[in-house]
Amino acid sequence: AGLTLSFHGNARCVPIASPYGSSTRYDGSSRRVGGGPGATHGGIDLTLAEGTPLLAIAAGSVFGAGEGGRLEGNYLWLLHLPERSGLPFAFLAKYQHLAARPPLPRGAAVALGQEIARSGSSGTVGGHYGSAGYAQRTTPSR
Repeated sequence: AGLTLSFHGNARCVPIASPYGSSTRYDGSSRRVGGGPGATHGGIDLTLAEGTPLLAIAAGSVFGAGEGGRLEGNYLWLLHLPERSGLPFAFLAKYQHLAARPPLPRGAAVALGQEIARSGSSGTVGGHYGSAGYAQRTTPSR
């Protein structure tokens, strides 16, 4: 797409714990167990301390938010249209496993780098992850 990665202010991205299309989880266990043949990861996981501020990756608007089930948790969808983001294409970004359902109403404008939610472990407690949920880092990444 000819895009160059850059971060707003002093923000940076932590290493990816589980990449898109991976057949294994962050801990190396198979995604195929219980997921059927060929099950792969449909997102990108970053390991963050609970409560870490999550920033909008581009200017856009709230497309939806809610409380999902296991493997999703509290989530937020942002719609990024070219006229708001300045990018040459439209896209949706989904943030999952949030500490709480974001209070932003559908249609609310968000700015590049705006705090939109806090990281959490919603949707990871039980099942594969056990009673404590996804293993989080004990100190925030900076």
